[in-house]
Amino acid sequence: MPSTRISHVPKAFVLINVDQDAKREIIKEIRERPETSEVHTIQSDSYDIIAKFDAETKETLHEAVASIRTIDGVKSTLTMDVIENKQHKKSRPLQI
Repeated sequence: MPSTRISHVPKAFVLINVDQDAKREIIKEIRERPETSEVHTIQSDSYDIIAKFDAETKETLHEAVASIRTIDGVKSTLTMDVIENKQHKKSRPLQI
């Protein structure tokens, strides 16, 4: 499938390890942040949540990610900045 380079908006994916008793409240707080575009619970040996952040600038993005570490119940995070954003074009249905 062909891919197309699209304009780069600063983005990051963050893996988050949390206290299980605080997970629902942490997810709620993450979702309320304007830079948050997605939040998912995951099954992993080390992490419980993955969140995607989008921002206007790198500085705003890094501030948003850093603020996640201040939420009560967050034990650790692992941030992965997106350095190149490629999106696959969806193929059109075959017309017969």
